[in-house]
Amino acid sequence: MAAELTASFEDYLKVIWSSKEWVDRPLTTNELANQMGFAPSTVSEAVKKLTKRGLVTHRPYGSIDLTDTGTSAALHMVRRH
Repeated sequence: MAAELTASFEDYLKVIWSSKEWVDRPLTTNELANQMGFAPSTVSEAVKKLTKRGLVTHRPYGSIDLTDTGTSAALHMVRRH
């Protein structure tokens, strides 16, 4: 799965993983946008694409969470770096 991800998607997964790893609070689209330095609309589109790929779950106006597959991909990238 990780080989099929763009560098941008890898960055999203790494930031989501690190945000959720150390803090037990919801990660919203706006918070993710602030962390990544992107517009909320850009992040929202990326999250939709990651959701379609089965890497994250996201309810509108709710928290962004990694799926098991997304967590595995993020951990692979974090360990690689």
